[in-house]
This record gives sequence, structure tokens and C-alpha cells, in this order.
Amino acid sequence: MTWSSFRNSIFAAALVVGVLTVGMPSVKAQGGPPSPALMAKFKAWGKYNEQHKKLTTLGDQIGKISKLNEDASNGLDKAQAAKMLALLNPLKSKAELTDDEASALNKKIGNLLTVKQIKALTLIEAPSEKWKKARGAGGGRGGAGGGFDMSKFPDPPAHGYNPLNGDSFPMAMARPMVKQAMQQFFVGLEKRAKG
Repeated sequence: MTWSSFRNSIFAAALVVGVLTVGMPSVKAQGGPPSPALMAKFKAWGKYNEQHKKLTTLGDQIGKISKLNEDASNGLDKAQAAKMLALLNPLKSKAELTDDEASALNKKIGNLLTVKQIKALTLIEAPSEKWKKARGAGGGRGGAGGGFDMSKFPDPPAHGYNPLNGDSFPMAMARPMVKQAMQQFFVGLEKRAKG
């Protein structure tokens, strides 16, 4: 499975982006309105996501670049992949990135890209946006309802995370898949850097 498919189905879902807003119909369909305790958790996740917006943006950027790399005419070339690895490798083992670090990293990544690649990225839907749309259509993969026991819905962590490090992912149940997806992303970059 590619990084893009993991990212589209797991990363945004685990961040609860869709559950907080358009995902509510799925929760209601599972047996009535959410409990006050569950609503409080949704509100806490909304605050958490708001406080970590730039981390989500960085994760979306990585997901879009992964998708871009599937296109032979627009994917990163050998030199770009090597420069990208030089930017990301020192950070991928950190447990947390600040929003400022994520913002600065996004700018550095953008500076590596050609105008053609930037234009192509604008046409690739961000994984978190895909998730919101899927949830809004009354469905979605593995979201609030699809077999998940909402009574076990976790509280947001007291700290941030690092979109490059699957072990720091805020939703414990998705960490193994996110970790595998990030490993695949880095392996793909390394292959491109070697030519």
C-alpha cells in the first residue's frame, strides 16, 4: 500500500478532523446524539487541532508530495529528493515539532520545488480535505461509527506531535499504520535520491 493511500485513510481520520465537524451524522446514526462526555472530547480535539494547524499542514504537504512522486513527469528528481532527505532526516526522530518548526519546514520544502511541481501540488487534494469530504458525504473509512467503540474515543494528548514520526502520532490506534506509511515515504525518497 502506498503512503498516499495510508495517509488518506488513516492520518486525517486519526486526527479527528472530520469527526469534529461533518462526522457528527455518523455518530448520531450509531444510536442517538453523542453523550456530553463524548461531546467534550470532540471539543477538546477541536481545540487540539486548532493549536496544531501547522503540523497538519506539514503532514498534508508530505502526503501531497508522496502523491506527486507517483507522477513521473512531476515527481522529485534525484537532487530534490536528496535535499528533502537532508531537511527531514534530522527531524523525523523528534517526538514533537512546534508549529513554528512545521511552518519553517514547509517553507523550506516549498523552496525545493519547481514552479511546475508547485502548480501540480495545488491540484492534489490535501488528505485532510479528502477526509472531510468523505465524512460529509455520510461515509468515510473507519471513522466515528464504522465498528469503533465511541466510549473508547481517546482524549487528545497533552502535547504536540511530529507528522514525520509515526511513534508520536496523537491517536495510539493508528500509530502502527502511520509509522509504516512514513517508513515507506522515506524509503521512496531514498530511492529517488540514489537515482
